[in-house]
Amino acid sequence: STTKKLMLPQKFNDQKFLHKHTVVRHFSKRLFYTPYPHTENIKQWQISKVYRIFRYDAFDDIFFEYIYLKKKFERDIKVIQMNSNIIPIFFACDNGFVKYTMVSLKSLMMNADRDRQYNIHILNTGIDDDKKQVVLDMADDVFHIYFNDVTEYLKELEKRLPLRDYYSYTTYYRLFLAEMFPEYEKALYIDSDTVVLGDISELFDYDIGDNYVGASCDPVVSQADIFGNYAEQVLDIDRNHYFNAGVLVLNINQFREQDILGQFVELLHAYTFVVAQDQDYLNIICKNHVYWIDPKWNSETFGKLACDEEDICLIHYNLAAKPWHYEDCKLAKY
Repeated sequence: STTKKLMLPQKFNDQKFLHKHTVVRHFSKRLFYTPYPHTENIKQWQISKVYRIFRYDAFDDIFFEYIYLKKKFERDIKVIQMNSNIIPIFFACDNGFVKYTMVSLKSLMMNADRDRQYNIHILNTGIDDDKKQVVLDMADDVFHIYFNDVTEYLKELEKRLPLRDYYSYTTYYRLFLAEMFPEYEKALYIDSDTVVLGDISELFDYDIGDNYVGASCDPVVSQADIFGNYAEQVLDIDRNHYFNAGVLVLNINQFREQDILGQFVELLHAYTFVVAQDQDYLNIICKNHVYWIDPKWNSETFGKLACDEEDICLIHYNLAAKPWHYEDCKLAKY
């Protein structure tokens, strides 16, 4: 009726004051040739809808910037969600050792959770193309394999490093990961003289907090007095709190924030540790910042096994105790 139509503007005004958190547009349209007041409710966060209905272009620049940032944020969220499912794993080897890297990688792939994604990075200073191709052919839709030649990167660091034969020291590569791979916050480092029997994603999923590394105690140091005394008297580290750097959960964020590479370079200029190379430096830098991983994830073949054989998730054929050197090597059957 005409009376009801005349009352609509008053209803609109009432609604405007009652609903403080609603954007309201009041407009007229013809209905049977009669002006018909009408209201439309728009939620306050529906910015695009507000713009479309009001058709108000005084703040176009701000609006378009909002749209750009909104889409960028949505893309970034998707990337974060995708990366959260990716496990970065690093190996380091030279041309002669790549065949053992293949064995370790194959065992890892056979036992890993295939609902996850894995970026396998093989750090090197030159590997024959035919050998590279054999490794690359192992990749599938779950395991993505990359060869990262670090020669040029090492040349850039040459002035900071006092070692002139540095390029042969593949054991040092793990120290550069934070600078070389800014896209990662956490990663695994695994020596090539290993066989993986467990699901490697379980190792990656250890929550190591703000610690620099997750690692296992080194039985070579804890069980052999000559090495234990060295750790305690030279490095000032308790023999039972000296970790093996062959299998590491790396807190890449902490490596950046604490400038682990810079600390390493300073120590390298001041001291020369020749027993375990970068492992000694890492133990000094990471002292009191280690999350202790179950030794089943780094079961070294030296001395007494740190866990029952049936519980082993990763075998580490460290030092000379390697099955390609000795047929009677412990755990050679794997």
